[in-house]
Amino acid sequence: MQINNIIIGPQVSEKSYQQSQDKKYTFKVAQKANKYQITMALKKIYDVDVIKINTVNMKSQVTQTKTRKGVIKKKISGYKKAIVVLEKDQKIPGFEETK
Repeated sequence: MQINNIIIGPQVSEKSYQQSQDKKYTFKVAQKANKYQITMALKKIYDVDVIKINTVNMKSQVTQTKTRKGVIKKKISGYKKAIVVLEKDQKIPGFEETK
């Protein structure tokens, strides 16, 4: 698996912004990527040192929305996310808080 295909992108949410203050960053990664591959990809792309990685497989979900014409069902596909802890004094751009 190529390094460019391992990291899909950062996961942006309120919880991930709060965790970024504690040097924990959340990324969507490829389903078949392991922790070693994720570490090497982050080191090459962002030039950071990783202390710890937790990976979570998120299940697919079906959501329903009621409209005047009936119920609309939408499927959200599953994905894998990685929560990465960095060493002190290191940051990943894009997670900074804007004022």
